Formats: sequence, C-alpha cells, structure tokens
Amino acid sequence: MIDNQKKVIRGRNAFVSLENTLKLLREKKYVTEISTPYNEWTHGNNTGYHLYAPFIISLFNGERWGLFSTTSYRSDRMKGTHWDSFLLKKYRGFDHCYLIIADQSKDIEVSEQDAKKADEDIQRSYIGGKDLDELDGAMTASELYDRIRELYLLSMPHGVREDKDGNDFEKRIVGVLNFKGNLDVWNGDELQVGQEWSVFSKLLMRWGCPHDVRSIAATTNIPKLPSGGLPKTDVLAVVTYGDGTEHRFTISCKNSRGDFVSCHQYPAKEFIRALGITDELLKSYIEMFQRVGSERNIEKIDADFSQKFTKALHPYVYRLCQWVITGEHGQYTSKDQVADYVLAFSKESLAVELYSSQDYIQRMLRESRGQFGTPFKWTYASGRKGQDIQLKMPTFKVESTHVRYKK
Repeated sequence: MIDNQKKVIRGRNAFVSLENTLKLLREKKYVTEISTPYNEWTHGNNTGYHLYAPFIISLFNGERWGLFSTTSYRSDRMKGTHWDSFLLKKYRGFDHCYLIIADQSKDIEVSEQDAKKADEDIQRSYIGGKDLDELDGAMTASELYDRIRELYLLSMPHGVREDKDGNDFEKRIVGVLNFKGNLDVWNGDELQVGQEWSVFSKLLMRWGCPHDVRSIAATTNIPKLPSGGLPKTDVLAVVTYGDGTEHRFTISCKNSRGDFVSCHQYPAKEFIRALGITDELLKSYIEMFQRVGSERNIEKIDADFSQKFTKALHPYVYRLCQWVITGEHGQYTSKDQVADYVLAFSKESLAVELYSSQDYIQRMLRESRGQFGTPFKWTYASGRKGQDIQLKMPTFKVESTHVRYKK
C-alpha cells in the first residue's frame, strides 16, 4: 500500500476516533449537537470556495465550535485551516475553532508534542493583539474531552459537580475500553487510531492481555449488594482472548486528591461479622465507637480507649483493608462485585494509575496514618451517629500530564 493510501486510511480512522469522543461528550450532555457539514456554506450552484470544518459542535452553554482533525501537525499546511476558521467566526458566528490532533496509537507523547507545538505556533500567529481572529488553539482529542468536561463541571453547583465528576470518569473508562479502534491497535493494526490510547494500553498491559484479543465488553452496570448498597466494583471489563477464554476484570475508581475520602459505611454488627471477630471485648469497643461517634468523645469516657482498641484491632487490620477496598469478606452475590483493581485518577485530566487491590492496600499500610492502627479515619455520616460507622480512606496523588488550558 502506497504512503498516500495509508495517510487517507489513518485520516479516516482519526475522524472516526474524534467522532466517537464527541458522541461520548454528547451522551454526557456536555455537547448538545454534532454535525459534519460536507456541502454547507457554498454558492447555490455548488461552485466557488467550500467553507468547511470537519466537525461543528454546540456546547451545553450555547457556544458553537469548529473542529479540524489531523493525525499530525505541519505548519506549512495550516493556511487553509486558518482561513476556514476566520470565515466561520466572522460570517457564521462561531465562538471558537480548534485543531484536534488524534491520539497516536503507539506513543501519546507524540500527539501531545504535536498539539503543544501547534498551539504555540497558533498563539504566535496573532497579529496586533489577535486582530486576525482565526484558530484559537490546538489540543489532542483527550484534551478536548477534558476541556469541555471542565467547562461543564464549573457551571454546576459544587456538590453536584463532585458526584458528576466521579460518574463521568467511570463511564469514560468504559467508553475507552469499548472503542473498537483501540482493540484493533492492540492487535497490531498500524493504520488504526486509538481513543485515549495511553489509558487503554495501560489497562491491558497491567492485566497481562495477549495481542490477539477477540473482544472487550465493559460496563458500569454492576448489580447492587444484598443490602441494597453499591458494590466496590465501579467498572467490569470482560475480555475474550483469541483462544476463546473469557477473563473478567473488576475496577474500583478513586479520584486522586491526596487526602481522605468517604468510602465505607456499615453498622457495627456488620464490622464484627465481616472481620470474623469473636473477641467479646473487641466487639464492645466497636459498638462503643458507633454509639459515641468519635475518638475524642470516647476518650472523655475512657482515656485508654484508643490504645486498647488499637491493640485489639491489630490482627484484623489487613482483613479490614480488604473489605473496605475490594468488598471481600462482605455480603455479595457475585465476584463481579468485588474489585480486583483500583484505578486512581486525577480529576484535572485523564492521568491514571492502576493498582492491584493488594498493591493499593500495601501502599496504604506503608504510607497512610489513620486511626487505631489502620489507614482509615473513623467517624460517622451526618445524621447517622449511633446507627453506623463511616470510614474515610486515603487517596494518592496522580500527576496530570497534559492540561494546559486554564481559560
């Protein structure tokens, strides 16, 4: 196949990859409309200059953006894109126009470097304080998702924003795993273009998947526990290898903020059951904590409580960590509800780190100082004092690698 044919195929695949990213944004209602106007904005007899943008999107806030897709950046080929952007903004009322660099299949840094160079060139191209209002900048497809998501979340009330952020990430991982282009690249198709490939490849490499995977089916639809609560598994990925064997991977997603987040809430009797405690004294300590609700208040009653509770609880700390992080030892109906992996992520970008649950527990035990000899902080949820115990777990910072846009 000659080079030009390969470029055409890669360009087409980049178009499909970006289109899929935009569909995910529309599914989240961050984007309300997507169009690909091949023959719009020409003279009535279809002659003359064809004003064109591969994608036109309408955002949740009413803005219209024009997007130009490419697999690589060449400054000497940008004049047409600058001209289209200028005309779209001047005569068609577009708010912004961006050059989108496709996520590369082999090395995401190549895409990011291309996007950075293109963005720097675009900023330098402005004359007289942006007199020529044309392209606004360049970014990768991953950065496009991040930027639009950030704009949407900043428009939401704080509490709603936090819930939406976590749910969005989980569904985004599902979209990355289910995108067929990623699977084709994994299996050796050099002309295919991935979608957030760095994340996809990190997951499959960590799972030890071969490069002949038949299919991947990922979902966030995990059945609730017998108690009616949510399982520790946020994402289930079913991967079928070339030999026909099916492998199931369960993931718990944790927003990386470098502090403690609420993660576990059960009555004292369930702590006793899940940990297999038979020691009557330790049972009484756990029940006392539930009644009183804080270490400080208990020590007003018994100054030595913390020391005694820590000593009695020590043999059960690892089992407690397993229950809190994975759901193991709790009541569940399927192993799909037990999380074998923890995916820590930065909410500022799709920077991720995948741990086995065992590795995450070991890190908590090494690096975190909670209460009573555990990595957790012990408390109760608002309005639940005396009814159950709430634990807060530590999270570990995941550095963002590609967020440049602070507008």
